[in-house]
Amino acid sequence: MAITTGQNANASDFVGTSSGAADSGKVAKLNANGKIPEAFVSPVSIATGAGAPVSLSITTLAGQRVVCFAKGVYDPGGTAGYTDIVLLQYNGVTKDSNAIAGTGSAGTVKANQPFALMYTETPGAGTHDITVTATTPAALASVSILAFVLD
Repeated sequence: MAITTGQNANASDFVGTSSGAADSGKVAKLNANGKIPEAFVSPVSIATGAGAPVSLSITTLAGQRVVCFAKGVYDPGGTAGYTDIVLLQYNGVTKDSNAIAGTGSAGTVKANQPFALMYTETPGAGTHDITVTATTPAALASVSILAFVLD
C-alpha cells in the first residue's frame, strides 16, 4: 500500500516477508523479526589479523561495486625515527596508503599509530584479493578489513 499525505503508516506497510524475483528493484520490507530478508542483502566479508599481510578474497559479478575499509594499528616498538607506509592493495595494486612516521630516542616506547584506509571500484567479474601490508609488515597489529559487494 502506498502512503499518501494525510494517511497513517501501518506496521504492515513496512513489515512483511517479501522476497523473490517479483521484488527486483524494490525496497525490501522488514521481516517479522524487524530484519531485511537475506535475498536483498549482498555478502559482507571480514578479515582480521596481526602482522602482515592480512588478506581477504571476495568474488564479484560483472557490474557489482566493491567498497573496502581497512583499519589497524602500526606498532613501532622501540624504533627511533621510524617511517613506513601502510598499503591497501587490490589484486596486488596499491589503491590507498597511509604514511606513518615518528621520532624519539632509541629504546623508548613509541605510541602506536592508528591508520584507516578505504577504496571503492566496480571491478570485473571474478575473485579479487584485498590485502593490507606495510614496508615493515611485522609492525602491523589489530588489522581489520571489511568489504561490501553492492549490486
